[in-house]
Amino acid sequence: MKMVVRATLFLTLASTTAQAQFNAGTQAPEASLPFTMTQVATFNLPWRIAFLPDGRMLITEKVGPLWLVTQQGAKTPVTNVPAVLSQGQGGMLGVYLSPNYATDGNVYLTYSEPGEPGGSSLALARARL
Repeated sequence: MKMVVRATLFLTLASTTAQAQFNAGTQAPEASLPFTMTQVATFNLPWRIAFLPDGRMLITEKVGPLWLVTQQGAKTPVTNVPAVLSQGQGGMLGVYLSPNYATDGNVYLTYSEPGEPGGSSLALARARL
C-alpha cells in the first residue's frame, strides 16, 4: 500500500513540474486589439485608475498625488488627500469607488501612511469626491 501511495505522489509531483510555464512577456503583441487606446495625459508614476460614471477618471500616482482626469486629458489635483510615505513598495496605492457610488459618493484609498521614524503602515481611507 505504501508503494502505491508513493508512486501516486511521485507521478503527481512529476506531472506538475513537467509542464512548461507560460510567460506572457515573451508573447508577440497582437496586430489588432478589440478596443482603442488613446493617451490623454501623462503621469510621474501612475498606479491605479477608477472610472467615474460620467467618464472621468481618478488616478493615483505612487508618489502621492490623486488626480481627477477628464476624457480630454485635463488633470485636476484632488485636494485633502492623506499624507503618503512613498518608499520601497509603499505610496499612494489603490483608488476604488463604493459599490453604491451613485447614491453615497464614497471613494476609498489605500496608501502607506508615515509612522514611526523611517516606518509606515498600510491604511484605508474613505472620502467623498
